[in-house]
Amino acid sequence: MAGSSRAVTANSPDTPRRFYGVNLCFGAHYLSHAESDRLADRLVRLGYNALRIHHYERDLVQGQSPTTKLNPQKLEQFDYLMAALIQRGIYLTTDLYVSRSVPWREVGIDRDGQIPMNTFKILAPVHAGAFENWKQFTRALLDHTNPYTKRRYADEPALAWLAMINEGNIGNFYRDLVTFPEWTRAWNQ
Repeated sequence: MAGSSRAVTANSPDTPRRFYGVNLCFGAHYLSHAESDRLADRLVRLGYNALRIHHYERDLVQGQSPTTKLNPQKLEQFDYLMAALIQRGIYLTTDLYVSRSVPWREVGIDRDGQIPMNTFKILAPVHAGAFENWKQFTRALLDHTNPYTKRRYADEPALAWLAMINEGNIGNFYRDLVTFPEWTRAWNQ
């Protein structure tokens, strides 16, 4: 349950609930403690009770190798903001892959550079190396205990909705599939 005054509980499953939310993207997840508190207070004053954590992973793994390892400084800022939101009764949603930059070689494909975001989205469901990369990041995030809430994100009741991959419908990227031999090979295995 998020903050007690705005709680959704399992004891009233037939009671309709309305969620009114906003997105935070990129660097907006990495604020000072004072900025996090001001933002959380303002969102509540504006009537929000839900927040989408979006395009957060790029900064959360900034400077780390492999790209599934969380940056301790960014994680501390992220944890504090999440706790500030939860304390005020704001429910959270996120995707476990949105736009995190992953090197080709990190998933076992011998190419230079980074996997384009939409290519990773179609690769992860069929390619063992990409799927393993996705699982490692997911584990690192969800198994992490937020020191401010004393709960792992996997156990956080306020993290109410999770999507595995943002816009992960393979049909969205059909044009990419026909020019991507590694995807075809992985699909056919």
